[in-house]
Amino acid sequence: MVTRVTESAATRSVSRESRGTKPLIVFVSYASDLEAESHVVCSVVERVSKLCGEEYGITLRAVLFKRDIVPSSGKGDPQSEINKSLRQATFFIGLMWTRFGKPTPRSRSGMQEEYELALACRKASRLNMFHVAYYFCSRKIDPRHMDTRQLKAVSSFRKRVAADGLYAEFGTKPELERRVREDLESMVLAWKDHREKLNRRVTKQVLAKTVATKSGTSVEKSSKFISAFQSSIRSEMARGGKVALVGFGTFGVKERKARKGVNPKTLKAITIPKKKAMFFKPGKALKDAVAKK
Repeated sequence: MVTRVTESAATRSVSRESRGTKPLIVFVSYASDLEAESHVVCSVVERVSKLCGEEYGITLRAVLFKRDIVPSSGKGDPQSEINKSLRQATFFIGLMWTRFGKPTPRSRSGMQEEYELALACRKASRLNMFHVAYYFCSRKIDPRHMDTRQLKAVSSFRKRVAADGLYAEFGTKPELERRVREDLESMVLAWKDHREKLNRRVTKQVLAKTVATKSGTSVEKSSKFISAFQSSIRSEMARGGKVALVGFGTFGVKERKARKGVNPKTLKAITIPKKKAMFFKPGKALKDAVAKK
């Protein structure tokens, strides 16, 4: 549950930046057998949005494919249109009970494709996706409405999601409401903390002022020193060499072998070619300094 805390300067900065910006999208993936539960999730999103909006200036908007996504008349299948909205989402919430869904050109079902795309978006740091969660309904199923093929597919998918560590269960709507509210509030707070850390970056100008103060020289000279330092490391790494600064760390280049991957747009298997990748290995003194904080 979101608790009221005293805001730091960084928090107030994030709050001011968040106000007036677009709300964070919560994509809700579900099948027709959990239509009512999808609206329960939407109401939770609205309440959490109001609470976090007042507290932190962060608002949310739930997106349901039946309500919010209208397939265009252009090229592409309906699932492709849904995927476009999913790629803009910050949070993904999946709901499943007895229906696994129908196959798409790229996956065994639309729901599986949405889940796989959400994971791919979360892995790709350039995209918005921050957290993925899945909730499976544990209510008893009326034998008259059982579809054994669908249930078998749901069972297999459930095991996969559980292995990914993104698995939760609910029996009733109030239980779902409570679980989603608690989880979503935690997700938003984690996202806020993540954004605050990103905003605490030290720029070259700020670093030059710090170096000038500690070395007793001018900011201009400190800035030139930093530029020369960057240029020297860049030149050495461009030649494939290493720069070892005892106690601080080592800059270097290593070659990554070709490997299998997934295109986050098409979900098709691809071969990622070999390439050179830069790395930084922190030294013991640096590790110890960070560990003390």
